[in-house]
Amino acid sequence: MEKRIKAGFLAILALAMAASLAGTLYRAVFSSYDSLFYENRSAALLPEAAASNLWDGSYMTDLDEYLGDQYIARTRLIKAQTLLNLLLGRPVVNDIVVGDELLLPFHGYTGSEAQDFTDEAESEVGALAELETVVEANGGALFYLCIPEQSSYFRDDYPENMDNHAANLDAMSAAFKEAMSAAGLRLIDAGETYAAEGSPREYYLNTDHHYSYRGMLSAYTALMDAVNAATGLDLRVYSESELSLEELPNPVLGSLDRKLFGLYGTDERLVISHLPEEIPFTRTDNGVSVEPEVFTVPPEGELISYGVYMGGDMGETIIDTDRPELPRLLLWGDSYSNAMETLLWASFDEARYLDYRYFYGARLAEYIEQYKPDVVVCIRDDLSFLNAEGNGSDCYW
Repeated sequence: MEKRIKAGFLAILALAMAASLAGTLYRAVFSSYDSLFYENRSAALLPEAAASNLWDGSYMTDLDEYLGDQYIARTRLIKAQTLLNLLLGRPVVNDIVVGDELLLPFHGYTGSEAQDFTDEAESEVGALAELETVVEANGGALFYLCIPEQSSYFRDDYPENMDNHAANLDAMSAAFKEAMSAAGLRLIDAGETYAAEGSPREYYLNTDHHYSYRGMLSAYTALMDAVNAATGLDLRVYSESELSLEELPNPVLGSLDRKLFGLYGTDERLVISHLPEEIPFTRTDNGVSVEPEVFTVPPEGELISYGVYMGGDMGETIIDTDRPELPRLLLWGDSYSNAMETLLWASFDEARYLDYRYFYGARLAEYIEQYKPDVVVCIRDDLSFLNAEGNGSDCYW
């Protein structure tokens, strides 16, 4: 009897393994994943066999990684493991530091020593100074807005036994500010603005790596005040009291909670704004005319994310208000610019937004020469402003 039970168990196990393998192979061949939504990353690509990678064994390693990402039950198994770890109160789950009300990316337990970022800062700022000559030669003024990333803003909330990257963050910031000052470039540091306002916790989201809408408004005001002071354009600056702020009822799936499959949960809500007056405009995304909207709000009850702002990352967005008496804006930057984009356009005749992670048209210097904007703004967070890739100096020429 006992032998029959064991044989039956082994048969069931073999059938389950065969079924999962068949399902994985079917998905890999006919409906493979391009990205893993909850893991917030791209899926491994199917490797191409060649003599070199077959000989050194790397082909089988890459194939194993590819099939692992295509595994038929991958999401369910990882979600179950995530739930178990959360129930057990693990301090770190899926590389996310789990606090009572706050999620942060995990950087390890050993504190890192500060590096010397002088060369990187001088390289990036040197390229930016060259770009400024192009901006000014075409009648514009250049401004750089630096935003603290969420884990940088909440660095003091890391447990004492974990690395919060504070030493490197301070070193990067100091090197960048020194280089910007030496080059005479206009830098607006939202971190300094926030600190002067008492570093309000509501300026950032608890389960997402971006700032909140109110955090954006504070940085927006600092930027617009700097633009007006430097150019004398007297642009309209919308205050929070003028705007009608609406808290959306939808539950939020933040980028950090997404790595926990939304199991952490949060009571926080995203905020959008309504202008005190109606300003008609047209909108074009990547050369295609779309609805004249700056917020993408799903039906009540559906999950929402930071993609509410401008519909998420876009390569090129053009908002035209047909008010030629006003100046023209060109902004480039990463996702931190998205929330800002929902408001900046209202003070300009035309606003153009570029994200060179997804825009494959003219390089930035050429785009400026063609468009001749009056105001040019770069928005990047303090974890990426020394990174030449994407919206860094690699996109200038």
